[in-house]
Amino acid sequence: MANLIKKLLPGWLDSHSSILTVLLILSVGLNVLLSRKVQEVTDVSKLLRLKLDSPVLVPGAKAPEFSAYELDGNKAFLNYAEVNVPTVLYVFTPDCHWCARNLGNIRSVVDGGSGRFRFLGVSLTDKNLPSYLIQNKLPFHVYQSPTEEVRIAYGFNSTPSTIVISPSGSVLQYWKGAYSEDLAAEVESYFQVKLPGLSKD
Repeated sequence: MANLIKKLLPGWLDSHSSILTVLLILSVGLNVLLSRKVQEVTDVSKLLRLKLDSPVLVPGAKAPEFSAYELDGNKAFLNYAEVNVPTVLYVFTPDCHWCARNLGNIRSVVDGGSGRFRFLGVSLTDKNLPSYLIQNKLPFHVYQSPTEEVRIAYGFNSTPSTIVISPSGSVLQYWKGAYSEDLAAEVESYFQVKLPGLSKD
């Protein structure tokens, strides 16, 4: 039997060599195609990460509806038109290192902008929030835990962030990060205030 297989195998290989060649070419082609697709997916992934790091709302855009929760757990809906001055949303989390360092800056902005702006805080979480608010006595009303739709629509993916929205609902400014260097100069110019700078670690 073994001898028969040895005799038949070369003949079989000769008669099927063209098929094997085609299959080999198809296999190589498929591997090239798949590697290109993997590269495309990687490129799209990089683009999505870049988009997530950039503000979703830009000056001039219409701010989507905003809903979050009061500290007592009741759902709240924010109406920008209920006041005749721009609304400033200051987005933070209680455990955010940069939010802590930026606390003196946002206090100065609130003090200097009082009467010209309405200031509201938005904590992305309720974790440790009550004790944080007692300890830091933030000078504005604070909402907690915005809905997932609001987080996506507003680009709430890093803290601190500051968004200025007109009574008509148009985004006037959107700053991501603590107020340092160039950003501090922009914030000072916009609100016409002098910032104390970031606190030390």
